[in-house]
Amino acid sequence: MNTQRYCGFSCNFVDDFLQDKHKITFDFSKVTFMDSTGLSVLVRLFKITRNLAKEFRIIEASPFIKDVFTHTKLNKIIHVQ
Repeated sequence: MNTQRYCGFSCNFVDDFLQDKHKITFDFSKVTFMDSTGLSVLVRLFKITRNLAKEFRIIEASPFIKDVFTHTKLNKIIHVQ
């Protein structure tokens, strides 16, 4: 995730919380690469949502992104479609 994408990513996340949504969904249809920095951000956001009893989902993930989650075993805690 580059800085520009991360900024948009974070702003959307905050907007969802301000609207008091119970389900936080991230559309990964345009995400083509994920490294440890991106995974770290997602884990932090997941922890926040879990502590606030909100559902955290990733949708439209490419096979590459799904493989990243599978190899890191994050697919066991984060719902990835």
